[in-house]
Amino acid sequence: MPAHPSTGSSWCACRVQALFRNPLAEPYTLGISSGSSLAAVLAIRLGIEGAFGGAGVAVSALAGAIATLILIERLARVGKTLPPATIVLAGVTISMFCSAASVLIQYTSDFSDVSHMLAWMIGGLDSVRLVAVQYAALPIGIGLLLLIVYSRELNALAAGPDVAASLGVAVTRTETIIFAVSSVLVGVAIALTGPIGFIGLIVPHTLRAVLGPDHRLLMPASMFGGATLLVICDTLARTLTAPAGLPTGAVTAVLGGPFFIVILVQRKRYAAMWGRA
Repeated sequence: MPAHPSTGSSWCACRVQALFRNPLAEPYTLGISSGSSLAAVLAIRLGIEGAFGGAGVAVSALAGAIATLILIERLARVGKTLPPATIVLAGVTISMFCSAASVLIQYTSDFSDVSHMLAWMIGGLDSVRLVAVQYAALPIGIGLLLLIVYSRELNALAAGPDVAASLGVAVTRTETIIFAVSSVLVGVAIALTGPIGFIGLIVPHTLRAVLGPDHRLLMPASMFGGATLLVICDTLARTLTAPAGLPTGAVTAVLGGPFFIVILVQRKRYAAMWGRA
């Protein structure tokens, strides 16, 4: 059952990468996870969890993720375009700010709250309950069904808005719908499990190398691939240091960090090749 969060995250990462035309775009690298964590940390600090239980923190994290994604889009947009380099720069800036703000809030909190904040910021499946998965399954399922309809349009958008428009795609409307649904999917996934990073970076790129760039095939494969990788990482987290378990987010970060560097190196070589042309 915990596969639901990774399903939304990895599938949504594919959509965001195609929409922003940036292979490094992913909720963790774009700073969305940091924004969600800041909202959750603030909710714990203000006692929202004590008043409303875990649902209060989850709703706060959902709102933080959506607000951060919208803010990044507004900061990165230049006219009617979203330059890939500007997107990454905006994401890094927001991530640094949210991380610093989270540390400041922790510094002013008591020990019990700080322990809870740190556990939530790393991300994991230990606290996920079946009833929470049931609540999250409906919006995630609806969101995935809505996005799969736009696989053809995403294939065109991956080549740029001008190309997509020449193929008959309503670029502005399509970007708005995909962006809105992706925001909800990212927020729901993070609100349920915390910010488990790099799933959305590893899975789409690995599958794209095997299956090709067609989103009509890549999207369903990413859905099941993300769920599979999350289960594997959670199993490793529970068994490597048994009986004491590791946070799932720590395992995915260890795997995702080197993967991120590989992508950067590949993009650097690609840019150098064009520079010599």
